[in-house]
Amino acid sequence: MAFIKGILLTLVTFGIYGSWFVIELRNYVISNIKIGNGKFQYRGNGTDFFVLNLVGYLLTIVTLGIYGFWWQKNLFAYYIDNMTIENDGEAIRFKSKATAGGFFSLLVVNVLLIIFTIGLATPWVVMRTLQFIFNNIELEGNLDLNKLVQTEDSYTDATAEDLADFFDFDVII
Repeated sequence: MAFIKGILLTLVTFGIYGSWFVIELRNYVISNIKIGNGKFQYRGNGTDFFVLNLVGYLLTIVTLGIYGFWWQKNLFAYYIDNMTIENDGEAIRFKSKATAGGFFSLLVVNVLLIIFTIGLATPWVVMRTLQFIFNNIELEGNLDLNKLVQTEDSYTDATAEDLADFFDFDVII
């Protein structure tokens, strides 16, 4: 229901509500991710995200695209810096280390790889991008993996298991 409401409000406001909609969806998705008893949280704000995009859009136009790499760095940092994982009352924050120069080299090399290989390098481009993302995220605090406890016994949604039975997939347990 939140998705339909967000789409309608974004259309009615000619895209202005889009920033709040993106943050609402991100909050919903990330807040429903768990690793054992560790729960992810996202604390972004639609107003801050709107201003970040407005400034980024305007400065990218004024600088003929040069600011776009800083805008990408700022968006990445906003997404990552507002995420935490909570376990036993202790919150571990995520922190972005990405730079505008890093985004520049990533994007330029990726585009050149795709153009000069006529798309054959797409798997390498995907891997380079994922490697860039994971190399530029760090955790602030001490994540004690011994405190993470498996919670499958209390998990009540078996949709995937039921679908596996329905389609007779023996691989999924």
